[in-house]
Amino acid sequence: MHRHVDGLHPTSGRVMGTRSGDLDPGVHTYLLGGENMSVSQAQEVVTQNCGLLALTGSSDFRDITSLAKGGDERALLGLEVWA
Repeated sequence: MHRHVDGLHPTSGRVMGTRSGDLDPGVHTYLLGGENMSVSQAQEVVTQNCGLLALTGSSDFRDITSLAKGGDERALLGLEVWA
C-alpha cells in the first residue's frame, strides 16, 4: 500500500502562517550565496518569516480575515495565495 507524502521538509506544500510553501530551488542558492546567510538563517527565513506573515503582516487567520473584510489589499492577496 502506497501512502502519499507531501514532502520531506515542513515548507513543502502550500503557503502557511509562517512557512513559505513550495519554493524554487534557486531561492536556497540565493539566500545562501546572494544574501550570505548561513544554513540556519536561511532555514529560519523559510520556516518562520515567510508565508502569510510575509504577505499580510500577520500569521493569524483571525487578523487576516478581519483585515480582508476591511478591504486590506495585502490580506486579500494572502488569502488568495493561501486558497
